[in-house]
Amino acid sequence: MLFSYEWLQSFFNKKLPAPRELGDLILARGFEVEKIVTLRKDWILDVNILSNRPDCLSHLGMVREIGAFLGIKPNFIKFKADKKSGQAAAKSIIAVEVRYPEACPRYAAMAVAGTKIKSSPPWMVRRLEACGLRAINSVVDATNYAMLETGQPLHAFDWDKLAAGRGKAKKIIVRAAQAQETFKTLDGKNFNLQPWMAVIADDGGALALAGIKGGKRAEIDGKTETVILESANFDAKTIRRTSRTLGLSTDASYRFEHNIGSHGILFAAHRAAELIVSVGGGRIFAGAVDKRQNPETVKKIILNLPLAEKLLGTEIQTAVAKKNLEALGFAVRRGGREDLEIVPSPERGDVAVWQDIVEEIGRVGGYEKIAPKPPCTEIILPRQNRFWRAKSAAKDLMAAAGYSEVRNHSFISEKDCRNFGINEEKLLEIKNPVNEDLRFLRPSLLMNLLKNFCANREFDSLRHFEIGKIFEKNRRDEPAMLAGASRKDSFSDAKGALEFLAARLRVKDFSVVLPGQDKDAAAGFFDSTQSAAVMAGKKQVGFLGRLRREIADNLGIEPPVIFEIDFTRLAQNIAEKIEYRPILAHPEAVRDISVDVPPQTLSADVANAVKKADKLKLIEMTEILGKPYVSPDGRSKNILFRFHLRSAQKTLDGKDIDAWQAGAIAAIEKNPEWRVKKFKN
Repeated sequence: MLFSYEWLQSFFNKKLPAPRELGDLILARGFEVEKIVTLRKDWILDVNILSNRPDCLSHLGMVREIGAFLGIKPNFIKFKADKKSGQAAAKSIIAVEVRYPEACPRYAAMAVAGTKIKSSPPWMVRRLEACGLRAINSVVDATNYAMLETGQPLHAFDWDKLAAGRGKAKKIIVRAAQAQETFKTLDGKNFNLQPWMAVIADDGGALALAGIKGGKRAEIDGKTETVILESANFDAKTIRRTSRTLGLSTDASYRFEHNIGSHGILFAAHRAAELIVSVGGGRIFAGAVDKRQNPETVKKIILNLPLAEKLLGTEIQTAVAKKNLEALGFAVRRGGREDLEIVPSPERGDVAVWQDIVEEIGRVGGYEKIAPKPPCTEIILPRQNRFWRAKSAAKDLMAAAGYSEVRNHSFISEKDCRNFGINEEKLLEIKNPVNEDLRFLRPSLLMNLLKNFCANREFDSLRHFEIGKIFEKNRRDEPAMLAGASRKDSFSDAKGALEFLAARLRVKDFSVVLPGQDKDAAAGFFDSTQSAAVMAGKKQVGFLGRLRREIADNLGIEPPVIFEIDFTRLAQNIAEKIEYRPILAHPEAVRDISVDVPPQTLSADVANAVKKADKLKLIEMTEILGKPYVSPDGRSKNILFRFHLRSAQKTLDGKDIDAWQAGAIAAIEKNPEWRVKKFKN
C-alpha cells in the first residue's frame, strides 16, 4: 500500500524521522518497505502489508504502529454526532434488508442531505493522488479518502435514484445475484453474474457489486443532493471468488479479501459524512441503520510473564511492555502475581494466543535489542531405538555374509495359497483388492521370497534375504521377520551365516538345535528331516532348513535352504553392553577331534556336550574344519572339531591337555550314536 509521509505526519505533533529513516524503522519492525519516492513536496512509502495485518491497510493503522515504535502518542480523529433538536434520523429515509447474511455479516448506512457536488480541496486531492487515486468529486473523494485513512471501504448512492419504497424510506437490499442477472459498473462495463455472487440492490435491480464496485444506476453526479453512505463488512472468500471470476479487482475488494474486521464501520461512515459536509455543505442525518448478524465478542488473553520471558529469551519489563501494548490499542491490566490480562485491539484479528502477545512485545521493543544467548536448557539425547538399530546392522551383516536384500509387497494371491498349502480362512483378506494377486496379506516372508527365486531361474547361485512384517489373523501385533533363501548352499552354509549374524549382533545364547515336538506353523514350509529350530536364550525364534519337496515342485524349483526368524524377538535378546575381558598372558593349545555322528545331528550339539564337560573352562573357541563329510551310504557324517584351549592361571602342559581330551572324548561317546575317530601311529 502507498502511504503519504505528509499525511502520516499530520497525526503527530512531534516531527517524525526522515522518510528513509522511517522506512528503515518500519522494515525493522515487521513490514517490508519496497521503495520510497518523492512526489512534489511529499514522500511516498510503498509498504508491503502482510496478509494477516489488514489493520495496516490504512493510514490510521500505520500511524498506530509508528506511534508505538517511536513511543509518541498520535492525535487520532475524534468527533461527536450532532444532536440538534428535531434532527431527522437516517432510518426515516433509508431501510436495509440483508437477505444474504453468509456474504454480508454487517451492513450500515448513513445519510447526508442538502450537499452540493463540488471539486475537492487541494489538500485532499494531493493526498489521494499520492496514494494512487484520481480525484472525482467531493462525495466520491470523501469515501476514498475515508477508506485510505480508516481502512474501511465505503460507497455512496444517490438517494433520489433509488427505487421508491413504502412511505418516504427507500430500501437497500443485500442479496445473492439472480440467475442470468447482468450488472453495469460505473465505468460502463457489463458483467454476467452468477447466483453465489453478492449484490447491493433495491426493488429495481442491482446497484453495486458487493464489496467490489458501484453501479451506473445510482451513481453520484452533479445533480445529487441526498447521499446514502454504505459502510459494510463482506465475506472474504465470496469477494475473492467474485473478483477472480469476473477479473475485477479494486481497492475495496483488496481490503475485503484480506478479511478486515467490522469494528470500524460506523467510524468510517461518520468520517466520510463529515468530509462531505465540510466540502459541499448539507446536514448529516442522526444515527445510522446498522444490521449485523453476530456481534463481535471481546477476547481476553492471559500472559504469564515467566513463560513469556522464556519464549522471548530476555527479561520483560512489565511497565514497558504495558506501555507498548497500550500504544497498539490493547487493554492491559494485572491479572495475578505473574500474569497480565490483555484484551487485544478489535482491529487485531491476528492476535489470538499468548504467544502472539509475546511477538508484539518483542517486535515493538525491537528484536535487535535482545542480547544473543547460548542455549541454556539441558540437551537430552533421544532414547535409542534398539530395534531399528539392530535392523540396520542386520542388513549390513547379511550383505557381508553374501546375501542380497529384496523388498517385496505385503500381499499374496489365491494361487500362492495353493502352491504353499495355506488355508485361506486363516489369512487376512483385503476388502477391496486392486487385483487377485493382491488379495491376502502375507503370513510369511518366504512366499514372495521364493517367488523371486522362480523369476531368477537362470542363476545357479542365489542368496536373498528380506526383513519385513507379516500378518496373522489371530495376532494384534505385526511381528518383523528375517527370512532368507539360498540356492547351491548347504545347511551348514546357511547356519554359518546366521551364527555370523548373531555373533556380530551380540545375541545372547544363540543356537541352532533340532526342533522339538511342538512345531511352529511356519515350519510347514520346511522339510522335517532337514530342518532345525533357531533359539535365542530359551525361546525358539525361528526355523532353518530345506524347503519341502512338494512346495518346490509346485514352484518348479529345486528345494533351496531357507530360514525365517522372528526378528522382533531376536532383537530383544541382544546384549546392550559389551563385556570386555583382558587378554590372557598364557599361550593357547590346539586339539582336533574327529567325530562320526548320524546325518541329522547338529555340530553345535556335539560342541555343547564337550563344553559342559569342561570343568576348568579351558575352551576359548571352537572351530569346525571344512565341511562335514557324509559317508557314501548316507548313514553317517564326520565332523572335524578344533578346540582352542587356554588357562588363566598357567601354561597348559601335556598332562593337562591329555586330561581335558580324555574328558571331552568321554562326553562325546556318552551318546551311543556318536563315535570319536582314533588314529593309530
